[in-house]
Amino acid sequence: METFPPQQINEDAAPRTSLKIFEIAVFIIVVAVLGWYFFRDAPRKEELSLSGIIQSEDIARCAELKDQVLQIECKTAIESSVYSKKALLQNDPAVCDSISDAFLKERCKDPFTSRVAIQNKDASACPSGKDMLGKSIMFDPTCVATINNATALDAYRALVLRAIQEKNESLCNTAEKKLQSACVGAVRDGIKNAQSEYNPFQFGGSVIAN
Repeated sequence: METFPPQQINEDAAPRTSLKIFEIAVFIIVVAVLGWYFFRDAPRKEELSLSGIIQSEDIARCAELKDQVLQIECKTAIESSVYSKKALLQNDPAVCDSISDAFLKERCKDPFTSRVAIQNKDASACPSGKDMLGKSIMFDPTCVATINNATALDAYRALVLRAIQEKNESLCNTAEKKLQSACVGAVRDGIKNAQSEYNPFQFGGSVIAN
């Protein structure tokens, strides 16, 4: 039986030991990297699941989420969505009181608040306040825009009627520049048809409003 000197055995074993250590190190690195990717993507995957569950409006599915905070957000969002739609369908802001979250309860009532503000042409009554970060915000920007447009249209109509009564189309120069031409045309037609029941806004009103 062939034997090897101790020194030679140690020299042959050293490369194999180094290789084994290298393989273990690589394995540990791979596991660490895979773990990092998994845990990094976990919150994002949960958020994607949250979005889909909210869209389904199936509150029982919120239990599928592992994160308890997301479960609460899920239930709150679905509750708000369901009752907000129901309130609009029934035309009843009292339905919004079924929403447990105070902030979302008020947002549910915003369309009804806007409706009253628009009817009264009171921009200060449009829904506004602080968002969840404490920043001042208009919760329904269309409310203010609608009132401003209605107020401007009323002023324009009053100007046209005054110009017709005074038979003075030069008053149209005080109108907004893009409306001056339409104003002059309406005034001329109004003066021409002064003895009839002519309405200068019968045809031009819808165009002016835009």
